Amino acid sequence: MALGIMETVSSIALVSMPPGNVVRQIAELRRSFWVRAHGTGSRAWFDYPVLAWLGAPIDGARLAGLASRCTIQFELASVLFRPAPSWCPARQGIDVFAGFSSGLVAWASKLGGTVEPASDATPFKPGPFEAGVGCYCASVASELAIPEDIVTTISEHPMRAKTHTLAQLELRWAPGPEFASSWATLSAARFGRAIRR
Repeated sequence: MALGIMETVSSIALVSMPPGNVVRQIAELRRSFWVRAHGTGSRAWFDYPVLAWLGAPIDGARLAGLASRCTIQFELASVLFRPAPSWCPARQGIDVFAGFSSGLVAWASKLGGTVEPASDATPFKPGPFEAGVGCYCASVASELAIPEDIVTTISEHPMRAKTHTLAQLELRWAPGPEFASSWATLSAARFGRAIRR
């Protein structure tokens, strides 16, 4: 069904965009989960982990300031299972994430005090999955539906990059099983550990 003829929600994701080679790894991981959970390789939403859902966009100078204060490298190193959030009753089952490193989880949790978080009262609403834990992969009926080979692969071969990009994406999405969505990048700033030569 075309996105323009159904009720949609507008959300702003503050995301971490790793280099292209890592994004390809993430896309393949998400495709593997999506095929197992939904029988198709077409994934909803983007292949970037969300640090926070914003209640309103932040300006470029502030985004650059946030990026300049983070020297933590990008890392997805585990598989996490989360119940569907209460504000999204159309989602059932368990959400599966490729989990952030503990350093990125801690940094994402501190963002709540420096940005306006999304809520039902803000112009932009919380997105369709939890922020600050890692990269959303799929929603599955139960933990038993998660193939052990995928869990083992990411724990033995974490996805890492010394630098990544802090970006704001505007996401328009339709609640429900259709997973219809579109998104656009609003602004971005490089962050992470500098590469010394």
